Amino acid sequence: TDSSAIQDLALGDGVRLDAAMSSLTTLEEAVDSGIPIKIVGDPLYYEPLAAAIDKEAPADPQPLVDEVSKIIEEMHEDGTLTELSKKWYGIDLTKKQGA
Repeated sequence: TDSSAIQDLALGDGVRLDAAMSSLTTLEEAVDSGIPIKIVGDPLYYEPLAAAIDKEAPADPQPLVDEVSKIIEEMHEDGTLTELSKKWYGIDLTKKQGA
């Protein structure tokens, strides 16, 4: 897991690991909490995130899916998601780096 890899890296120079890959936000949180690791290079991958809705719900979930999708798209278009990302993570995670 990410937390196991970060803990192993924190043991020091090659004790268990020499390197690990994780999401930027997870690594930044580790650095901010004082774990002695170094973030190097550009991101190798991006993690798309999604809102989950129970397909087995007793009511038809499609109207909820449509409404949530519409709201998220509007928040993306009007910059709300960018604003929230910058507020909480310090960078815009709604766009690939360099995009």
